Amino acid sequence: MFKLTFEQKVMAFCQVNYKLIPTEKIKPADFNMSNRSCHFNAVAAFNAGRADKVFLCISNGVVHFINYKDGMYFDETWPFKSGGRDYYIIREVRQNEFDENEIYELLCQTKIVFINMFGSFIQRLKCNKFNQVHGDI
Repeated sequence: MFKLTFEQKVMAFCQVNYKLIPTEKIKPADFNMSNRSCHFNAVAAFNAGRADKVFLCISNGVVHFINYKDGMYFDETWPFKSGGRDYYIIREVRQNEFDENEIYELLCQTKIVFINMFGSFIQRLKCNKFNQVHGDI
């Protein structure tokens, strides 16, 4: 019997429920941080004037933040490779959520929702009892 992985379940849900950003609407970023701080990178791009908006999304099974300006989306955390990533928009992040604690909480709470929906018993236990969300999605 074929069983879907956690990431496959999340992506199947996203493909049905969220909007896919067309590849032609994604441009290479001016800066590529290549780190694990997408939430801080996206806010920094907005604050520096490189972006007009910040979006919470799912990309290749990972909760992620990207930016938008002049009709184009870009990702300052992961270098853009043509055809390498699909981005599904969950929602736009409001400016009152840009505070360091607020944006981090949004990241964690989004992961918790997906873990509670699709995670194994062990994943849910770690997430809910020990507040360990990193590395799962």
